[in-house]
Amino acid sequence: MKRDYLGIGLFALALLFHFVPLSLAQGKTPRAVLESAVYDFGTVKKGAKLSHTISVRNKGDAPLIIEGMRFSVPMLRVGVNRLVAPEEEANIVLELDTAELSGQVLDDIVLHTNDPQASQLSIRLQGRVQSPVEVLPRPAIYLSAFRWETGTKTGVVTVANNEESPLEILGNRAEGDRFSAALTPIEEGRRYSISSS
Repeated sequence: MKRDYLGIGLFALALLFHFVPLSLAQGKTPRAVLESAVYDFGTVKKGAKLSHTISVRNKGDAPLIIEGMRFSVPMLRVGVNRLVAPEEEANIVLELDTAELSGQVLDDIVLHTNDPQASQLSIRLQGRVQSPVEVLPRPAIYLSAFRWETGTKTGVVTVANNEESPLEILGNRAEGDRFSAALTPIEEGRRYSISSS
C-alpha cells in the first residue's frame, strides 16, 4: 500500500514539473510593466500621420518575451523588440495613418507575453479623426413608415464644415416621390440641417 502512495506522489511531482516552466522552477520569472496603458491622440484631422512610443520594462529576473500581439484598427503599425532582458526596457512604437479613418477610434492593442502574472498587456488606443465635412450624427437617415404614415415621420442630419473656407451647398434633391428633403442653413458656410420626411 505504501508503495502505491509513493508511486502516486512521484507521478504527481513529475506532472507538476512537466507543466511548470523551467524559469518558475528555478524561481526566475519576467515581470512586464507598461509605462502607460492608454494612448489618447485627441482630435486630429483626417490624413494625419501619428507616432507615439510607450515603454515596457522587465522588472523580473528572467527574459521577457513578447510572443505576439493583436489589434483591429486598419492603418496601425506596432513595432516592439520581442526580447527584453531583466531590468531593461523596450519601446513599443505605435504608428497610425488616419487617411482611411473618420469619427471615433477606439481599440485595444494586446501584447502576449511569457510573464505568468501578466500574460496579456493591453494598451488602449483612442481619439477622434475629424473629416473636412461631416454628417452628424451619422451619414444616413433611416426612415420606416407604413403607407398610411406617409409624411408623419421625419429624420434630421447636420452637415458640418470643419475647414477654414466656407462650404456652399448648391441644392438638394430627392430620388423618387416617396420622401422629400429640405436644406436649412444653421450657420451659413459652416453648418446645415437636412431634414427628410
